[in-house]
Amino acid sequence: MILHGASPVERAGELLPRLGDQDLKVRYEAKMDLQRLCLAAAAPGHEAERQPLALWLADQALRRDADRLVRLWLLRQIEYIGRAETLPALAALLQDEDPEVRECARRALERNPAPDAVRVLLDALAGALESGADARWRIGLVHSVGLRAAGSAVADRCVPLLERALADEATRDEAARALGHVGTPRAWQVLEDAMNRVPEAARALIEAARSAEPDQARELYEVVWRECIHRGPRAAALVGLAKLDPEGAAPLVREALEAPDPWVRHTALNAAEAMGGLGQDVLVEALPGVPDETAVQIVGRLGGEAQEALADLLAEPSEAVRLAAIQRLGEVGDAACVGPLLDRATAGSKDEAALARRALRQLGGRPVDRVLREVVSGAEDVPKAWRETALQALVDRNAPGVGGLLLELVRKHEELREPAIQGLARVGADDEFLPLAEEVMAAPSREGWRALEQIAARVENGPALAEALIQRADGDREKLRALLGTLARLGGAKAIE
Repeated sequence: MILHGASPVERAGELLPRLGDQDLKVRYEAKMDLQRLCLAAAAPGHEAERQPLALWLADQALRRDADRLVRLWLLRQIEYIGRAETLPALAALLQDEDPEVRECARRALERNPAPDAVRVLLDALAGALESGADARWRIGLVHSVGLRAAGSAVADRCVPLLERALADEATRDEAARALGHVGTPRAWQVLEDAMNRVPEAARALIEAARSAEPDQARELYEVVWRECIHRGPRAAALVGLAKLDPEGAAPLVREALEAPDPWVRHTALNAAEAMGGLGQDVLVEALPGVPDETAVQIVGRLGGEAQEALADLLAEPSEAVRLAAIQRLGEVGDAACVGPLLDRATAGSKDEAALARRALRQLGGRPVDRVLREVVSGAEDVPKAWRETALQALVDRNAPGVGGLLLELVRKHEELREPAIQGLARVGADDEFLPLAEEVMAAPSREGWRALEQIAARVENGPALAEALIQRADGDREKLRALLGTLARLGGAKAIE
């Protein structure tokens, strides 16, 4: 029974026998009580309670005759509350025969905020490297030294030891990461010297650059990009430099875009994207000098601000580049792209024409509809093929008011009458039905009768339109016979008669 008013050390002493109890429930409750006791002692303002409790925990953990699981639990509490007062005990426990005790002591030192904790770890690492200790133990010590050495007074003292670990196949990857954490010019130089031999060293330089001062980061990125042989770190270096200093990276990215190696060019594309708006300029400037394969990739990354450059590519000798430019204009273009796309839709190859028509359908915004209308209704010198294609685009887009425009063309533009009727067959509705019927009955055509049938299938007020249509046929049997399919779709009593 723990008495109220007892000191934390006295209360912990009461709990100690129960920590090794054979009854798992008793043991568990004692462990939780001790943990709560330690956390309370570690709270701000309780230093007078924390320090003696931490010393007591360390003394008990040193007892090799104690229950092994109890020692491990005591070390776990030292990890939470230990400071400088526990360093001598932890240093001794790093030499314990039990590997799990050693490991818990290492973790406690790694988290110990006392400045001298890193010195204890350094001494342990030096001994482990000298004696050729178990690889997992060496890796753990290297990891702890790397974490604790960063920003410490002994950071550069760590470098020779970590350099030795870097030469060992078992510890080299962890040593590279640790040197990256150390974060001093001396540590970086060791990593630079090793980066082509140890890929993790190059990756560690990239991680170091991400947290370094801008000038240092720039230097690290450039070294990895220019001198490293491993692709992953090289790519990360160029992209990192592009984000850090877009203007400074621009010459490197331009150079890489024209490199003979496709991988280098692809990396440069990613770097250009990381440069923001300046990256668009770099990509456009590089277009004349890059292979077609890369030009196609560049096109896919250009935005609306590069419309003019995309339009210029429609005159490229390579059809693959032209097709990519057409597709991209449809995705990012505006009304200014209508003319170039109409040209490709009417004068390009079969694939270009199909893609350009789709691009015209995709272009966003009312201004596009207005330009297409102007082409359809424009001057006589506008090619017929352009007018028909623009009209088809308006129908494809189901532009506002397109039904009225199509009716006007049926009435007044003989050259576009048939395409206009075909358009009405696709988008015409109740408002266009009777006016079109009058035009078709006045100048019958197979396309006209077919268009009326198609519109009749989707009107909302079929019976009323059927009655009005019969009245307009005025008993003409030829017209009524031609309208039978339409009337059947419209329905209603009059149509049945």
